[in-house]
Amino acid sequence: MKKPALLFILFTVLSVACSKNESTEPLQVKLTLADLNSMTGEYSFSGYAVSKTPSAVKTSLKIIGTEAGRLRFSGQSYVNLFGGSYTFDESAGALSLHELMTTEMAALDESQNQAEQEFYRNFGKVKKCAFDGKTLRLFDTDPASETMIFVKK
Repeated sequence: MKKPALLFILFTVLSVACSKNESTEPLQVKLTLADLNSMTGEYSFSGYAVSKTPSAVKTSLKIIGTEAGRLRFSGQSYVNLFGGSYTFDESAGALSLHELMTTEMAALDESQNQAEQEFYRNFGKVKKCAFDGKTLRLFDTDPASETMIFVKK
């Protein structure tokens, strides 16, 4: 009776240890200015790797390009329009939010306001990103505790 129980525990531990969690996937080792320029275009927000907050159909991101070490962007969140830039540190291959501007409307549905607050909070924490030509992943830390996922239109 002890052997089946031990085998079950061993199997459970191994399966948990070997399962892949998307939020801790490895980050791109080092971004370059060319990497950032290749990401210009329009994206729709498909959701988070960890959070259960659903994405809104209209939530989008437009990466305009780089200028003087800044990655410029604009978009539509759950309720408001937003725009701004990330400062790019090419030696570290890292991003940090330089500025985020938003319109200041509120939704009648409080869940939309809360979802938007979470979106901006996560957007402000972005440090790294990965882009495979279609999917843009924005990571908050290394290893990532949250990943924002955008799909190129």
